[in-house]
Amino acid sequence: MNKIRTIVFALLVSIATTPLLAAGSDFAGPYFGIRASVNGAELDGSARNSNDEITDGHLGSVFGAVGAFSIRNT
Repeated sequence: MNKIRTIVFALLVSIATTPLLAAGSDFAGPYFGIRASVNGAELDGSARNSNDEITDGHLGSVFGAVGAFSIRNT
């Protein structure tokens, strides 16, 4: 069991570090990014009280989010 853990750990470490070392020079210099998303939530419900009256309710909204960033690596 200990040997399997060691092999899995070595495999994960090698996978995690190889792309970082191989493409390290690709990220030199300035770069920027832009992101955008649209989010929404909606709730619908109804209730009946003791007088047999029904109350309906609706709640919801859709909203957007945008962002930008810039980093200069030397």
